[in-house]
Formats: sequence, C-alpha cells, structure tokens
Amino acid sequence: MNIVRKIRLRVNYHRFRINRHKVLLPVNFSFKNTILKGEFIHIESDFRVLGKGKVIIGNNCIFAEKFTAITTLHKVRNEGKLPYSSENDIVKDVDIKNNVWIGANVTIFGGVTVGEGAVIGTNCLVVHDVPACAIVGGVPAHVIRYRDQKAYKEQIKKEKLYLPSKYARVGHV
Repeated sequence: MNIVRKIRLRVNYHRFRINRHKVLLPVNFSFKNTILKGEFIHIESDFRVLGKGKVIIGNNCIFAEKFTAITTLHKVRNEGKLPYSSENDIVKDVDIKNNVWIGANVTIFGGVTVGEGAVIGTNCLVVHDVPACAIVGGVPAHVIRYRDQKAYKEQIKKEKLYLPSKYARVGHV
C-alpha cells in the first residue's frame, strides 16, 4: 500500500472530540454548514452537507455512516441554462431536534425538521417533516409507527439517555 493511500485512510477515519461530541471525521465533513447546537452528538463517517444551507443538530443525537443533507435545490424551468439554472437556487436548512437516531445511508432534503425522539431507518430519503417520536422508513420516508409517548417522557424525566451514560462509563464526561 503506498504512502498516499495510508494517509488518506487515516484522515478518512480519524476520531476526534469537540467538547462532548464524538465525530468520526471523514474528509468531506462540513464544519461551516453544521451547527452542533446540543451536547452528546455521535457522528460516524461520511457526514455530508451538500449546498449552502445548514444542518442544526440538538442534544443526544446519533448519526450512522453516510448521512447526507441536501440543502440547496436547483430550479428547473424553461428559461435559463441547461440542464438547470443556479441563479435562483432554493436554500433551506435541516433542523434535527433532540434524541434523534439516524440510520446508515440516509438523505434528508432542506426544509425538513426531524422531531424530538424520532428514528430514521437505514436507506431513507426524507423529503417531509418527521413528527416527534416517529419511526420512519422507506423511499420516500413514511411513518411506520410511533414510540410510546409515556415511556419516552419517563426516560427523559429520569435522564435515561444513551450517549451521556456511555460517555460517563468511558470517562469522557
């Protein structure tokens, strides 16, 4: 294996911490388009924000690998240039609330809000808002079922949160 490939592999999968956030850093991680608003955020490799919009992330969120947020959409119309005109792009942010778990290979379009306690299954394409405590799957993503609201509120009240407890066990809190 040549030296360039070794360096690239190390950069692709370098782990680092920002306060209480654990991020598995890929080369294409977008610092300027990602707002880590909350504490205890776990991000795996290949976290991408495509476009000029932002991804705002709340507390205790987990992102599996290959997450993509598409925050800029091009208008396709008869005037302008082909195949599209980027003069009047539509820029929208993605808002991810607290305690959200996002599976591998998920794409979310700009303008979407993922409600508190939601779970997004693997290989989803999210084009509409995800309600709080919803478990969604499919292409396009649709609600499969909801978490038990009473049990969810009880877990929040007792502070039964996965990432803070995990980080406390390994000494990162």
